Amino acid sequence: MVQNIFDQHHLPLKVEGVLAFMNPDATIEIMDNVAEKVLFYQDIPNWLYELNTYKTTSDVKNWKAILQHYCVPAFKSQKRIPIEDIKYFKKGICCRSCHGFQTTENHNFIVCSCGHREPKVTACARTICEFGVLFHDRELKRKELQLFFGDSINPRYLAFILSKYFPVAKRAGHMSTRKNKGILFEYWFEDEMDYFHSLEKS
Repeated sequence: MVQNIFDQHHLPLKVEGVLAFMNPDATIEIMDNVAEKVLFYQDIPNWLYELNTYKTTSDVKNWKAILQHYCVPAFKSQKRIPIEDIKYFKKGICCRSCHGFQTTENHNFIVCSCGHREPKVTACARTICEFGVLFHDRELKRKELQLFFGDSINPRYLAFILSKYFPVAKRAGHMSTRKNKGILFEYWFEDEMDYFHSLEKS
């Protein structure tokens, strides 16, 4: 569909599929010919770097504006989860690779028992967004978020992430709330993804 849009607007851009395997310990053999570019774990950093070096010519700089005309509003469930139900939720930071909760803090990274590691800044901001999706009808409160995180993050670090990345919705001292867009991390911070990708190399 995206390629058709580019063609209709005479944009010299090509949509290419990529199969990226995220497990660094996996041994994968591709038996069939596939149209997509295949990336193994060790190939991903160089591929991302190459993407960042591409120059955008003046005749394709408006591609984002063109795609915006075809975007539909983000879906939000009408179902509301009572905040009291947070006590039934699994506490902690969910690994973005295996989706388990066996994660520990190691300096600037959150490390999972599966071997995957994620920058602590990213993991914390991502988890806040996940809380926001579940409780999309509420603004973000530090006390409620601390219940969601459990013991996986220091309260002062949580306060730091909130103050740096999530704008104030209502100022009321320690009872202040933060804006909740009710969308996942990748959409909330789509304009800052270069920054978050740079943290992966730290």
